[in-house]
Amino acid sequence: MINDFLSYLGLTFKQEGSQLVIDCPQCGKEKHCHIAPETGLWHCKVCSASGNPWRLVETIMPNLDSKGIYQMLKEHGLHKDNQNSTPPKQPNLKLTKNDIRSMTDAEIASVCSAKQISREALLKFAPYAHSREPLMLIPAFEPGNLSKACGWLRCRFDGTPIILGNGTSVKYPIVSGSVHGLFGLKTLMDEQPETIVFAEAWRDALAAISLGYAATASSGGASTWYDAWLPVFKDKNVYIIMDRDAAGVRAATRAA
Repeated sequence: MINDFLSYLGLTFKQEGSQLVIDCPQCGKEKHCHIAPETGLWHCKVCSASGNPWRLVETIMPNLDSKGIYQMLKEHGLHKDNQNSTPPKQPNLKLTKNDIRSMTDAEIASVCSAKQISREALLKFAPYAHSREPLMLIPAFEPGNLSKACGWLRCRFDGTPIILGNGTSVKYPIVSGSVHGLFGLKTLMDEQPETIVFAEAWRDALAAISLGYAATASSGGASTWYDAWLPVFKDKNVYIIMDRDAAGVRAATRAA
């Protein structure tokens, strides 16, 4: 259980006695962070950082919202009813109208070239640009409210990872305060296609769109699914396409 969870987080580990050891997610010291396989509790022998699985995800994925963490732990059997059983209330979305502007043709072309996606497909997700930073912003929506994005994903125009304030390198962090939703939802609701591809990530969905399919993806990736999204897929032919790994198989089964 914990082994699969660590692999899902992209952490390499080895067995030392009764515990597992990983590189510390806080200080980065190689193989000095010990994890108890039974509980998932961890402690670094160098910087003394410690915590439970919830805290481990927060440290490694600082921009993943609490609902996403909750779903990830539950999916891996690490959710405890007496700890974090209810996701905390979401903070205010840290993005205002003044932070958003339309993307220029050059910016769209840069993203499409860097990520090998078509312009026509990208525009289905109605992306914007950040007013002060070289970032594309992709809005995610909940079915009950198409007038206001519930969350935003960030991607640099040149496709390179974004360095967060704590020094962590992340390809596509979400804006702080985001709640996970579906990409391209306005297009799906307007076009009402008979068939929808539900993909693991935004680029997967755009690849399907570029081939002529209607597609969407969760802004939380494979770890996030909400039953509130079911009306989007009601009476549709749905293809669920996730990565071919343990986490992807579990996510696809749950969504199905």
